[in-house]
Amino acid sequence: DCSLCYWSGIVAAALGAASLLFSLCYWLVLNRILPSNKLNPRGGHFVVSGGSSGIGFALCRRLRRLGAHLTIVARDAKKLAVAKAELLADSPELSESEAAIYLLSIDLTGDPDKLQADLDSHLATVTQPLLGVVNCAGYALPLEFEQLSLAQHESQMATNYTAAMRLTHCLLPRLLASGQPARIAFLSSVAGQLGVYGYTGYGAAKFALRGLAEALQMELAASQVRLVLAFPPDTDTPGYQTENASKPAITASISANISLYSADQIAEQLVKDLIDGRFLSCFGSDGWLVGCLTAGFSPPTGWLDTMAQCGLGGLFRVIGLVYLKSLYQLVRDGKRAAAATDKKSD
Repeated sequence: DCSLCYWSGIVAAALGAASLLFSLCYWLVLNRILPSNKLNPRGGHFVVSGGSSGIGFALCRRLRRLGAHLTIVARDAKKLAVAKAELLADSPELSESEAAIYLLSIDLTGDPDKLQADLDSHLATVTQPLLGVVNCAGYALPLEFEQLSLAQHESQMATNYTAAMRLTHCLLPRLLASGQPARIAFLSSVAGQLGVYGYTGYGAAKFALRGLAEALQMELAASQVRLVLAFPPDTDTPGYQTENASKPAITASISANISLYSADQIAEQLVKDLIDGRFLSCFGSDGWLVGCLTAGFSPPTGWLDTMAQCGLGGLFRVIGLVYLKSLYQLVRDGKRAAAATDKKSD
């Protein structure tokens, strides 16, 4: 039967293509575009910016439970002291010698020479090898592009991008000198993967972190330092509550359709990805889908992810376009509703 032969050929070709794709993806991962290395946090020293609250604090708590020594970096000395007390209370079974907590109150966006000097002075007193720099410091001021002043645009770039770049630049030589598997983590955002209404200032800075991370990882390919680029979604933190105070109505409508995570949920996954050295750290099924859609030229994070990105990229793109259409429609509806309200008030 000709039709049977035809469909048998189609099925065989599809299976052959799938087998070839699987083999290619498996080969790419096994042949290690970026050799994997496991990180053991116990006994190592981690510098965490923005570690006095939110995701940074939750991360510090989990790292300390694993026996890591911490330097928490933030501007507010009082908040740092409170954070240390809470961390000590969280794991009282750990002594200071087993998991020390150091505090460093500095402005990462201030004078760069002073920053380097302060970090060098502090680290001269720390005996544990530096195994990680985790850049959690940041904030969002969600407003339309024209509503943000130039100073507010630049402030968000300074806090979300420049601070992370500076801290990493200052500490990279020590990470390389450890001779052990080490990590640099940048906390981007879902707003650093796709443009979101109201986040022109914040999103631009978070997108910039990706460019830094991808280029720096390539430069460090011959070392044991691995980059982790995290894209947390809306997370219930003090910063998120402050953010909601200025959020435009349309932005709030978009957020209303997104699951809200706890800081501890984000920290749990982030610690796993730090240990494994996963370049893209995404959260939940939606985050994984967006991560696959925006993987681009980032290093592979495993054969399953690579298979999905290569084999299902077209389907994921269709899903992404449907979602994007709904966002644009939401913006248009919001603008029409605002115009109608203004007309009535006139």
